[in-house]
Amino acid sequence: HLTKVAAAKEQAEADLEQFQEAVLEQAGEDFRAEWKSALEDLADEQAEVLADQQEMKITEAELHARAQEHRNEALAAEEDSQASRQRLEEQLALAAVAKEELMTRIDSHASVAARNQRQADLAIAAL
Repeated sequence: HLTKVAAAKEQAEADLEQFQEAVLEQAGEDFRAEWKSALEDLADEQAEVLADQQEMKITEAELHARAQEHRNEALAAEEDSQASRQRLEEQLALAAVAKEELMTRIDSHASVAARNQRQADLAIAAL
């Protein structure tokens, strides 16, 4: 009877050891599966972050290009404005010269008209 009990005890211990090994093996597999899933999730998140960073770089480059385009347009507009102002100043200077010439002609005509009027007055008086 003791032999049977000892054999049963040994069998129970062997079964317990096998069960513990199976539990540990299953726990290890579960642990590996959880870690694999976690690593896959992390890789997916990292890929999303990289995609977002790339999109931000593109957006930043687009914004930089637009800002540069606006600066160029502003510079061109300023150059056009300066050129227009210079043309306007030149036209005003030419108009001032033309006005001066016109005033000189008017004075000259007035002077000739006054002389002619005096001569006419003298001629009328002589008659």
